[in-house]
Amino acid sequence: MRFLLLYPPSKFQPEDSAKPDGSLGLLYLAGALRSHGHDVEILDAHVGPPDTKLEDSFYRARKTDDGTVRVGMSLAEIAEAARDFDVVGLSNSYTPQASTAAEVVGRLKAVYPGKPVLVGGTNARHMAPWFLDAGADLVCLSEGENTVLAVAEHLRRGCRDFSGIPGVAFKRDGRVHTTPAGPVVQDLDRLPYPAWELAPLEKYSVIARPHGGGFNPEDKVRYASVMTSRGCPFNCSFCHISREGEGSHTGNLRQFRMKSLPRVLEEFDVLQSLNIEHVFLEDDSLFAKKARAVGIIDAIADRGLKLSDTNGVNIVHMCRPKAGRLVADEALFETLARAGFQELSLPFESGSQRIIDKYATGKLNLAKTDTVSLIHAARKFGITVGGNYILGWPDETLEEVKQTILLAKRHMDAGMYKANFLLAVPFPGTALFDMAIAGGHLSADFDPDKMIWLHPVMRNTAVAPDVLDFLNDVVWRLLNKPSRISNVMSMSSLEVASS
Repeated sequence: MRFLLLYPPSKFQPEDSAKPDGSLGLLYLAGALRSHGHDVEILDAHVGPPDTKLEDSFYRARKTDDGTVRVGMSLAEIAEAARDFDVVGLSNSYTPQASTAAEVVGRLKAVYPGKPVLVGGTNARHMAPWFLDAGADLVCLSEGENTVLAVAEHLRRGCRDFSGIPGVAFKRDGRVHTTPAGPVVQDLDRLPYPAWELAPLEKYSVIARPHGGGFNPEDKVRYASVMTSRGCPFNCSFCHISREGEGSHTGNLRQFRMKSLPRVLEEFDVLQSLNIEHVFLEDDSLFAKKARAVGIIDAIADRGLKLSDTNGVNIVHMCRPKAGRLVADEALFETLARAGFQELSLPFESGSQRIIDKYATGKLNLAKTDTVSLIHAARKFGITVGGNYILGWPDETLEEVKQTILLAKRHMDAGMYKANFLLAVPFPGTALFDMAIAGGHLSADFDPDKMIWLHPVMRNTAVAPDVLDFLNDVVWRLLNKPSRISNVMSMSSLEVASS
């Protein structure tokens, strides 16, 4: 069968940054399907087909009637691209992009009523009814490598009854049905290699806006994402993992599972055969097993690759004990520097211990952790440090907001390069979402387009949303250097639209 795996176009708030998707989910699905004889192509609708110009897709940003900026191919162009395929599979990992994904589903089903349209991804599995109402035939509720093969076999035999496939949602007689989750893959070495060669790597290199960090567009850096483990030992309320444990409809995706080092090295070999220079590690908690992580980073350095950034960094894993406190693990920072690591974002989250304990698994003890030592250690080895701080929790007081701002100022005074202030967002599928609905902080008919970190999403919070919005902007501008502010503003969607 012929599968088109699709990253739908995106909508951004005018002050947000436009980036292509390129997440690993579809690459793993493509690898699985090809290993079983299916023909697969990947289309990132942000950047268009290989034989098209970026000026006709990514740089053709347009303002929509609701004030957002749409980036990527038109619905008509996407429908035409899907014409010769038997099945279309869409990825939706991010809530603010749910509406464009649903629009694509609707157009595909209108043009090709009989063509199966499948949807999966972190957000999609927690908004399954949304996509089924838009016309999707099936939504994958868990990790998809085995699911997509089972679906492909059903469709190959002409079967549209998905009730025997574990971990999916579908509609029958106007009602949404879900099947129990199947076993979660334990041996990650058995997963297919991601089909990086099918991704538009050349176009990503030109745009130079990877998920983690950024590059100078003139350098034309070839980069790719890698995931060496799945799951996370923490259970933060604002993360989807907080509702993906044992007994959930997704299966226990939170369970920490790892690829062996030989398997990881094989993946690096594949990337180097594609002339990849920089890798971005997508693990939710890379340093949960520190010795293993050091081995992986050493392998990156030994192969002449460069480590551009890591996704799952937790403060406690960057430290070592000393005299009853936690201080920076300088040996780890030295290892990062040896692998070409240049910029690190640290999730300090809050200056209030109560907030950290309640919403962030108590993963940081402010009184016992020398957070400033992390900044000094990074600078010692030539690594630029940024800090992430979250404001606007439902019951967060103004005094607790002040504590977070003062912590960020202390870090900037210690030599940190940038302070990022984010507003707490109750994404579907998280524990915070359930709290927000139950506490009257979010309407059940919320607008997914507005689920972004830049502005308050919740209402009836202890600190009024308009006050939070004001503080978030003012403090960010006061603490960050003018050059940093200018750089962020240059990456906004409106700048893309004018290019």
